[in-house]
Amino acid sequence: ESSCPHAPCYCPEDDCAFKAPACCLLDHFVTAHGWSPTNLGYNKPLKILLARDRRFTLLVGEDMSLFLLINTLTSIGSALAVVCVRPHESEPSYSCTISAAAHGVAGGKTDGRLVFQKDPHVSSSSLVGGV
Repeated sequence: ESSCPHAPCYCPEDDCAFKAPACCLLDHFVTAHGWSPTNLGYNKPLKILLARDRRFTLLVGEDMSLFLLINTLTSIGSALAVVCVRPHESEPSYSCTISAAAHGVAGGKTDGRLVFQKDPHVSSSSLVGGV
């Protein structure tokens, strides 16, 4: 399994034990969890409306690579990260810039645009231990 391209990847949802090759995860996410995939064009900006309590956003690259935009709630707000779902961790071959703007804040005001950029490289994971 350590080098097989069909080694299993895992569903990150709590209480879901699904595991299968990465090519099968897209169908699982859509049918079992009702996720709506968003097509991701490489080297093109993508705007996504993200609910504060939505943990995962499924992105599908031009080459059918699967990415998860992970939204982790913290005491000071949301922490966002992107991971490429594939069976083996490897050197990053994708990069991204994440920026966010608040919408629908009480009183109709927004906090402005916030840019988060700790490391532009997108890690890869089979999600075996969760996210």
